[in-house]
Amino acid sequence: MKLTLIAAAALALSVGAHADATFDLGTVAGTLPVGDTVFAGSFADTYNFNVASLSSVTAVVLNTSYLIESSGLSLGKIGLFAASLDGIPLTLSVATTSLSPGIDTIVQKLFVNSPIPMFAGAHSLTIGGVGDAFSSAYTGSLTVTAVPVPVTVAPEPETYVLFLAGLGAIGLAKRRRNA
Repeated sequence: MKLTLIAAAALALSVGAHADATFDLGTVAGTLPVGDTVFAGSFADTYNFNVASLSSVTAVVLNTSYLIESSGLSLGKIGLFAASLDGIPLTLSVATTSLSPGIDTIVQKLFVNSPIPMFAGAHSLTIGGVGDAFSSAYTGSLTVTAVPVPVTVAPEPETYVLFLAGLGAIGLAKRRRNA
């Protein structure tokens, strides 16, 4: 009995908090997965990444949980679920689907409304919330797409010489016609 109480106390202490995690993704081009399992308590995970050139960036993060209506018990839910991309908040949408009578599936989706332009350098995606008493998880993706930069071509000096010579020829022809 005493061993059971000690084990229960140890479990309660271990489940009480989730250490905030930092993930370094390096230079991102294309789509990378993100995700973590969290336990009871608040958390804030940070995904640091670099962009090599001007890019448009999107992110999608999902949390799926189950609600057993008869007991009011939810499994896997992250409360106060939120995320931001370089401090810009992602939009939250929630969809509930009946899995069977008395059991619902709830999907929380955080997403970028339209791609966010980002310059070359360091950036971050932060995901946070409060995990319920049982383990919760989120999954998602971070997508970086390089933005084509228009190339402006400057005329070469020979082009200016030909342009001026053409103007001179037109002026000379007009002068001869008027004379």
